[in-house]
Amino acid sequence: MGLKLFGMIYQRETKDIVKLMENTNREYEFVDLGDGSTKNMEMLVAITGTSVLPQLFDGGESYLGEKQIRAYFGN
Repeated sequence: MGLKLFGMIYQRETKDIVKLMENTNREYEFVDLGDGSTKNMEMLVAITGTSVLPQLFDGGESYLGEKQIRAYFGN
């Protein structure tokens, strides 16, 4: 299972993480949550207990918000 990033593409934090991930040259799938009222958003909150975005999943691990995702990539 590869990297999967969930976020709202119009949010600055999500845009910044998308740029970061593109610079790492690692393959990932991006799921745009639109306005946050989607079933995917409900699923994220149920799994992680928070609506903080963006959220990155790598296998069974989750990284919540820009700070945790940057730490994951060593930035």
